[in-house]
Amino acid sequence: MTADDQLGYIYACEEGAAVRKFYADPSQEQDEQIVAFATGDGISGDREGVAVYGCVDGTGYILVSSQGNTTVKVYRREGDDGNPHKHSLLTTIKTNGSSETDGLDVTNRPTSAQFPKGFLITHNSPGKQFKLYAWEEIAKDYLTTCTAGGPPQTAVTYNQIAVPLAFELEQNYPNPFNPETTIRFHMQETGYAELAILDLLGSRVRTLIAGVVSAGANTVKWDGRNELGQMLPSGTYTYRLESKGQAQARKLVLMK
Repeated sequence: MTADDQLGYIYACEEGAAVRKFYADPSQEQDEQIVAFATGDGISGDREGVAVYGCVDGTGYILVSSQGNTTVKVYRREGDDGNPHKHSLLTTIKTNGSSETDGLDVTNRPTSAQFPKGFLITHNSPGKQFKLYAWEEIAKDYLTTCTAGGPPQTAVTYNQIAVPLAFELEQNYPNPFNPETTIRFHMQETGYAELAILDLLGSRVRTLIAGVVSAGANTVKWDGRNELGQMLPSGTYTYRLESKGQAQARKLVLMK
């Protein structure tokens, strides 16, 4: 659990389900959650930690640890598309050196010459240790830095320690689904990609994407229909993403 003092919210992790957002101000007289997010987004295992990287202008990031796959999920603190309570996945950070992350925290305060713009700290369960990552190394050119007392700045330092995943295909949601499901994937740079639906025999039944795709997070929906617009039978299908010699595949279930 963490509190955003400036914006007046509390974020609480329900390990196997979501991050739940509440008003922190008792004068709001609301004890029910505002919204739940981080319900899917490729999170593996439990949501074992949540922290806020806050800038003075109200922007920043909400960081959520994904215990089962050594990653940290990043969401916009201020929300998406002018909606302060819509928090879609922005990017994923791979924390090399930490595994089974059992908690995290972040600060934008300069603490030393080694961490002039703050740092992210994660718990490494197997070694019962804590790993520290300089924020500018994590941010690279995807996120911003906003050292306490200064304005937001774009980070440009190349990072060998923790970087946003270059190529990732996430689990669709909802799954199983009817009548429509959402597939989210990430690309580090703009380029040609193909995203297709295959049946259990490996035959392509629908091409969702075949063209140039922008870098970053991308989303596509599938309505359970084939190339002719015909509804496919219930069952298990594979969706496969290919780009620049890389490929990832996952399974989904269509139900009627």
